[in-house]
Amino acid sequence: MAMNETDFLNITQLMKKEEINQVNNATIQKLYDLYFNQYMKNVSIESGYS
Repeated sequence: MAMNETDFLNITQLMKKEEINQVNNATIQKLYDLYFNQYMKNVSIESGYS
């Protein structure tokens, strides 16, 4: 089955969306890590552990 231009453009679009999703997931993961680290620091300060 030959691939026409429309198929190619659709696949390209999907790949771009997937790249964006990967970037978003990485960003969310970083933010979560930062938030979690900060939370653990606050908990340890409040509990008197350091």
